Amino acid sequence: MLDKSILFFNVIMKRSAGIPAPIDLLPNGFSFVRFAEGKEQRWAEIEIANIEYVLIYFRQKYMPLLDD
Repeated sequence: MLDKSILFFNVIMKRSAGIPAPIDLLPNGFSFVRFAEGKEQRWAEIEIANIEYVLIYFRQKYMPLLDD
């Protein structure tokens, strides 16, 4: 279930391939978690209520980058 008590911030994060994300950018209690195959359902639940639409988007946009 999406926790709507947390403020929404639209964030676009980019980095060059092979460069790790710096971990000191986040406040205490937060962390970056790399995508692991099989987590697309959870990602879709977070993104939007229309899971099927988001799963199609995810598979087209992000699955090709798994080996990056």
